[in-house]
Amino acid sequence: MQYTQDIDEIWGNKQMEDVCASNASLNYIDLSDAWLVDEQGERQENLRMMRNQFQNCDRLQTIILPRSTDNLPIDAFSYCDRLTNVVLGEKPTWLRFWLLTNCPRLKTVTTLTDQLTIEQYDGDDDYATFDKTFTLDTLFCASDNHVALASNATVQRYVKNVIPAYDDHGLMRILATRGYTTQEHLARLESFDNLFHGDADVKDLRALNRSYRVKSIADGTFANMKSLRYAALPDSVLTLGKALYSGCDSLRYIDWQNCKSMPISNIDRSDEDSPFYGLNRRTLIYVPLGNKGIPNCQCGSSGFLNTVGMRSH
Repeated sequence: MQYTQDIDEIWGNKQMEDVCASNASLNYIDLSDAWLVDEQGERQENLRMMRNQFQNCDRLQTIILPRSTDNLPIDAFSYCDRLTNVVLGEKPTWLRFWLLTNCPRLKTVTTLTDQLTIEQYDGDDDYATFDKTFTLDTLFCASDNHVALASNATVQRYVKNVIPAYDDHGLMRILATRGYTTQEHLARLESFDNLFHGDADVKDLRALNRSYRVKSIADGTFANMKSLRYAALPDSVLTLGKALYSGCDSLRYIDWQNCKSMPISNIDRSDEDSPFYGLNRRTLIYVPLGNKGIPNCQCGSSGFLNTVGMRSH
């Protein structure tokens, strides 16, 4: 690719100071919700970093870039000796030369687009995004068409594996654009409110068992998800709402095997106060062995209760 000068490239200005000096103590940075504002406090549509912004941050291991970042400057992360994971924003489709040179421990990059170009300068490796002999282990794609990304010639040169960021594309569509760009980032999710109700695309919610910061589930949180087949919750949940899965006609089973501290006292699918109210009778529900909140429960040899057709007494 022929190098072209970016006339808007920022070499340093008062809007974004170089806060990342050599040998800084930064280790993990989550800037996914960061915005650049003008002197009146108004959000700017695009956030641009300064050239060399994070260069020589020797302790930096993971950085999640702002979703509003449109372009990444030259040398932005070069010589970050311990950098392991980089999550791009929604807009960057072009990784500039020297962007990630001399980052020997880099393992994964996550992109929200399947249109990503890794720059080379007329075949001259001195002007490439990565070092000449470097190979990135995994490029996570938080876009539906990871196959197109994998077929990109520049991606094939530098990347071993191109993998979908989520097991379920519907779940990825909802959460990746909110800053939870891979399933690993679900550990930062604090609430399921207003995310899933009525969604027609999500089939598998088992990845939500990673969201250990979620403490309560509101009434009808997952209701009317017509394509949903599998569901799970994290062990951190302490409060359950009503009719959580009402109208989920395709739901095959609910796996709460790890929810040993969850108060489950009502499994009656005909009781409006039950979290399972309105649930299809064919749906299997698994809860931990010995959950004292369920009266007269009988557990199978697997150690988990199959509540098909059961009612609490």
